[in-house]
Amino acid sequence: MFKDVKIYNRRFKPTIATRHATERQERINTATRLIKAEKATVYMMFDVDNGHKNGNEIHILYTNGIVFIYNKDTGRFITVLIARCGQIKNYFTMAQIQRNSTIKNMLDMAENHRQNNFNNLY
Repeated sequence: MFKDVKIYNRRFKPTIATRHATERQERINTATRLIKAEKATVYMMFDVDNGHKNGNEIHILYTNGIVFIYNKDTGRFITVLIARCGQIKNYFTMAQIQRNSTIKNMLDMAENHRQNNFNNLY
């Protein structure tokens, strides 16, 4: 669970990937394929405080529940999540955002991803 989540409305420029990200190539490839196949677009960006020593993260949430995670200060790509419903709900609960039809559709897609076991890829 996050310590704090806020909507992030500024421009964000990613840079190089971390070693952790480069070890997740199967998940990255699947996430990229799902974004294209499902015609997903960026829905919202969040400034997330996980209490990590390297500082806050920017979580870029797509309309199909895929989340790309970057270090806020350095712009380095950390990882990608093929998020489960509970993870998606946490963003909106912590940021105090009411659910709408786009979010409901996102949760449905996330459940489909879970049923296809996409969340367990490395």
